[in-house]
Amino acid sequence: NEQDSLITIRAYLNQTWNASVLAWNSTQYSNVQHFRVPAHAIWTPKIELINPSTIIDSEANHFINVHSDGHFELSYSTLLTSPCNFDMKNFPFDQQTCSFKMGSVLYGVNEVVIIQAIDFVIDEPNLMPNGYYFVSHTVDQKPVFFAGFERSYDQISIHITIHRRSEYFIYLINWPGTCLMMLTLTLFCLPPSAFERLCYGALLLVCQFILLIVFVFHLPKRLGTSWPLMGHVIFYDIMLTGFVLVCSVITRMISDGNTYSTEKPPNKMRSIFFGYLAKLVGLKRAAYAILVTNRENEYDSNDLKNNDSTMEPLTSVSNGATATTSDHLISPSDTITRDITSIKQKLNVFINEHNIQQEWILLAHIINRFCLSVFLCFFTLSITHHLFRI
Repeated sequence: NEQDSLITIRAYLNQTWNASVLAWNSTQYSNVQHFRVPAHAIWTPKIELINPSTIIDSEANHFINVHSDGHFELSYSTLLTSPCNFDMKNFPFDQQTCSFKMGSVLYGVNEVVIIQAIDFVIDEPNLMPNGYYFVSHTVDQKPVFFAGFERSYDQISIHITIHRRSEYFIYLINWPGTCLMMLTLTLFCLPPSAFERLCYGALLLVCQFILLIVFVFHLPKRLGTSWPLMGHVIFYDIMLTGFVLVCSVITRMISDGNTYSTEKPPNKMRSIFFGYLAKLVGLKRAAYAILVTNRENEYDSNDLKNNDSTMEPLTSVSNGATATTSDHLISPSDTITRDITSIKQKLNVFINEHNIQQEWILLAHIINRFCLSVFLCFFTLSITHHLFRI
């Protein structure tokens, strides 16, 4: 019972002791070698479970087989329930050790000495179906002292080690958690500006929250218990997916043509992202050297003299027609020169806007690649725990 921190086993106990003062000569009593008497009608060493969760009378409705040589035997079957501190730290791959302490609290070690006659045997085929299986057991004997008593008492302790059957939880929690983390990794395969990336990431985040709810539902509710490592891993996965989702929002805002800034990135940002992070995440400098060259050409083109900041309408010069202006003093050659200048200005504006957008898109790719590198480091830890539980 993990909820109440109890373990219950059905035990077949066999106690034997010698009391020569109660022996008799069988020839004088019609060759009676042995007989049975109620346990309450004769002296017993009062050996019972010292750490029970409930009071059990081990002598109630039981009989003692008395032999003529003073040998006594008390055999009975009973349910032994003992407190057990279930440590859920490694749930659902936990292993617990519970103890059953047998001894006499009435007679001291000078009056009753307990000796283990036969080994403790576990009859696993006849166990009730449960979520644990027995791993091993140890038996030790030592004198103990109780608070308030000066004399010592003999005691036998049976330590049982049990292990949880975790196959069910592997298919319910571990493998789904592994698949969700693998799917989270595929988010980086989508373009930074793809809206589907946000929808996909949000769906994965919802699935991981559902997995956490399923895990909590199967976790035994115990006050004061530590949160299992598997719960930490699932929450860790949720944080990683949330991190990827936030990075996706940032990269989409940067790379989207409707939301990117109309100004170029600040010089300090350019030096950090284009100069250091690009090399760190493995992007070749050739990928953004063209952008820098275009920016330099743009600045050189802006040295041309401009009379107006806005582009004037282009005058038709096709079919040999003469230009029509309000000022009859302007010659056709001046009109053509002005139109060419306007075309250059508009082209420069277009190139400027295009280069600004390309720089922000490149910045989004660098951030996306950097987030992928960070994600892979933590992703390795998560997958390792899911697959190898370390």
